[in-house]
Amino acid sequence: MGCIAFIGLGLYGLRDISIGAIEYLRRASRVFMEKYTSILPDFKKEELEVIIGKKIEVLTRGNLEEESGEIIIESAKEGNVAFVSIGDPLIATTHISLMLSAIRENIKVLVFPSPSIINGVIASTGLHIYKFSRPVTLTFIEEKYKYYPFTAYSVLEDNLKRGLHTLFLLDIRISENRIMNIKEAVNVLIELERIEKRQIIDEELTIGIGIARSTAPDECVYVDILRKLKEFDFGPPPYTLVIPGLLHQTEIEALNILGKADKEKLLRWNQRIKSSFLGRI
Repeated sequence: MGCIAFIGLGLYGLRDISIGAIEYLRRASRVFMEKYTSILPDFKKEELEVIIGKKIEVLTRGNLEEESGEIIIESAKEGNVAFVSIGDPLIATTHISLMLSAIRENIKVLVFPSPSIINGVIASTGLHIYKFSRPVTLTFIEEKYKYYPFTAYSVLEDNLKRGLHTLFLLDIRISENRIMNIKEAVNVLIELERIEKRQIIDEELTIGIGIARSTAPDECVYVDILRKLKEFDFGPPPYTLVIPGLLHQTEIEALNILGKADKEKLLRWNQRIKSSFLGRI
């Protein structure tokens, strides 16, 4: 029985992959990769293949979700294999399921972590990690199927009532060539407010933090009311949106320096959090 190593690529090119991971990849009999759930700026699969001296087999969503990663499990029964993914290798619940399946088959598991978007957002914005509450995926509205991502709206409401920050993981559908940008994300939230009418989102009052290509050399961070975020050009993907809760003074300083935020707007946002959300639990 062999081994499966879960290896994270991090947030930018080959910058974040560890030396230990590279050494394992060079020894592995097969290397698999999943890249349908995220985008890694400046990453070229061919460059990594040259470094490790072997081809990387790219898997589809079907390979992992419908077939439960059977190709990886079966390969690990005969040798040491690697499963490479963007960000941290165990952020995705599908990857955790694969890890547990391997353990049940008595296959050894190794993990080579790397920074995830959660680490990236903290580095890009200066927000305090202990001020974040539950993150949530924000998906496209599918009017044809009458699907609306109301969970995202409810999570935001719950977090604001506690004065905590909300990290939105924006929808990425590589196979459909659909990547949700900041403007689309804001429009989805505004539409949810129009339907729910719980006074959670106001594009003229709600502060948003838009992040593109977090921690990359050309990262972009911009902080303003949602209407202004919709008008701002963030450049190419990937994108992340944060709606902050009650901001600490050092967070306000960081957002002013890193995201060009107007301190007065952030102070007014704090007052809105205190008067409109805190205590509504």
